Amino acid sequence: MSTHRSVEAAVFNGKHAFLEAPFSVEHAEIIQSELSPKKAYAFLVTPGTGLHLSTYTKGWFGWNTSFATILYPPAEDSSSHSVFSETGKYSSLVIGVYRSQEPFQVRVNGQPVHTIPYQQLKPYVSEDLYIWYYERQPDMLENKDKVHLTARDVNGSIVDRLDL
Repeated sequence: MSTHRSVEAAVFNGKHAFLEAPFSVEHAEIIQSELSPKKAYAFLVTPGTGLHLSTYTKGWFGWNTSFATILYPPAEDSSSHSVFSETGKYSSLVIGVYRSQEPFQVRVNGQPVHTIPYQQLKPYVSEDLYIWYYERQPDMLENKDKVHLTARDVNGSIVDRLDL
């Protein structure tokens, strides 16, 4: 496993074993963890394969990839129109992708989430997709607390709920 001096170098120059070669990152949104200076996340856009989430950790020798998954395109059998049909819970993150012309107000256990329009990552697409993520506090992980998700429209009406 190779390490890098910066998260940016790990994202753009790293060897991502979860993707087939040749591999290139078209665009990445890098997010420094709010809970740990030794953890970062990146939403990667790659040619031909879509949107990925990668988690990076800093060790003695630098930054390396510790986790990666494909977020979009969704599974073939995904016909649900639920806001939370494309939702995942990965280590310290709860993430999701939803389709809407207007962004929803998504909350995890009453706390607002961060939302990224897909067009911010891939400006030349016209899809009304939004990526949302929430970094869970360590005590939520240890206590295995339920994760309660709610989505509200611009008028504040609840449009979807989910308990993980």
